[in-house]
Amino acid sequence: MTDSLFKWSDGLPVDFNPHLWQSIPGSVSGTSGALNVANMDLTDRIVPGTKLKIVAGGKTRYFRVCTATYSTNKTVITLDSALAYTLTGTVTSAKYCYGDPPDFIDPWRYQNVADRVDITGFASLTSSQLWVKRVDKMVFVDVYLAGTSNSSELTFELPWAHAKGWHSRNSIAGQNGSDSWITSCLLSMNQDSSTVKAFTTYGWGDWATSGQKSVMGQFFYMTD
Repeated sequence: MTDSLFKWSDGLPVDFNPHLWQSIPGSVSGTSGALNVANMDLTDRIVPGTKLKIVAGGKTRYFRVCTATYSTNKTVITLDSALAYTLTGTVTSAKYCYGDPPDFIDPWRYQNVADRVDITGFASLTSSQLWVKRVDKMVFVDVYLAGTSNSSELTFELPWAHAKGWHSRNSIAGQNGSDSWITSCLLSMNQDSSTVKAFTTYGWGDWATSGQKSVMGQFFYMTD
């Protein structure tokens, strides 16, 4: 609900529902560390802690605001590194919210992010469970992906990149084509990457390109 009696300093109306995404007016550009909004002073509404939903390069990314300042005819928004997504490409949509929108990835509680990240290797999914929680620099993941294979690879993305310095390797259970469950599948996540690759064996075995494909298990890793 919007009441024209209540407006921001630039004259745009205030929406009273704090749990809805509101469009950021103006032209938004930037990278993972900061966003710029040209010719707009938005410091009265974009404040520390505000949640952001940014679509850039065809991908949706979520952030929290660290600071917002206005100078040289633009609002500069720095982003909280707790949501360390990579933001690339042209920004086509930018929204903010103060409340608890259901699609926001909150690093402080378990959430299923499977519908908000890239998952490859499936023609279709019958199970898409990718639960994540971040505690300081430790990220806990509970995954169950299952469906029809269309590729010899299986990858999925996570909201936070792996810490620099070394890689993570984890055992996980899987199902490859018509085979029964395999308990010695391998997950590999390289340093400074948010992509996890799954293999059918510890020797980097490929997946069948048709039939059933599944991975299921839990793991954790460190982020910067």
